[in-house]
Amino acid sequence: ADGDGINDGVASGAVCHLAKDTGSGPVVAAENIDAVHFVYLDEDGNVLDDDGNGNVTTNMDEVSAVQITLVAMTGRPDLGLVNANSYEDQQGNTILSAQNDGFRRQRISAEIKCRNMGL
Repeated sequence: ADGDGINDGVASGAVCHLAKDTGSGPVVAAENIDAVHFVYLDEDGNVLDDDGNGNVTTNMDEVSAVQITLVAMTGRPDLGLVNANSYEDQQGNTILSAQNDGFRRQRISAEIKCRNMGL
C-alpha cells in the first residue's frame, strides 16, 4: 500500500492508497485505505500461523482459504464527528485501532476459497 511506511498493512499517519507496483511506479487501485489484513485458513477452517504481517510461516500447500479485510475511509472529514471505533478482522483481531478523528470508515471483509491448491 502506498503510504504504509512500515509495511504492516496499516496507513502510517498519511492518506494511504492501495496500489500495485508495475515496475514504473505504483498504480492506485483504491484510495483512502486505512488497513489491509489477511488471515490464511486450512481446509478445516483453522487459522494458519503468520508472522503478524500476513506472511504465512507454515507450508503454503496447507492454505485452503484467505480472509481479506479492508478498512476504507472518506476522503474528507465530517465536521463534528469523532470516530472512536476500532475495526476487526473476521477472527475478532483489531486491525485498526480507534483513530479519534473526523473521518467515517467502512470495514469490508470477504473469505475466498482457494481452488486447486496443492496440485
